[in-house]
Amino acid sequence: MPSKEKEKNRALAIFKANVFDKGIVFEELSRKTKNRELQGKWDYTLTASARGQNAIGMPRYEFDSKTKTQKLISKSLESIRSPIQSCPSRLSI
Repeated sequence: MPSKEKEKNRALAIFKANVFDKGIVFEELSRKTKNRELQGKWDYTLTASARGQNAIGMPRYEFDSKTKTQKLISKSLESIRSPIQSCPSRLSI
C-alpha cells in the first residue's frame, strides 16, 4: 500500500504534468495497458515538435572548412514571414 507521502508526490506530479506537459496521460495509459510504446510515441511527438520549431525558427548555414566561414543557405521561415507580415495591406475590406 502506497504511503501518504508517495500519494502526495504522485498527485503533485500529475498536477504539474497536467499544467506543463500532457505526457503523464500517456505514461498512465501505457502503464495501465502494459503498452510501453505509448510513452515512446509521446516522447517522439515532443522531439518532432522541437525539431519542427527549430526548422521554422532557425536559418540553415553551410560551414566552409577551408575559409572557416559560414554561408547562409536558407532563411528561417520566421525571417521570411516577418517582413511580409509588417507590410501594410493593399486590400481594404
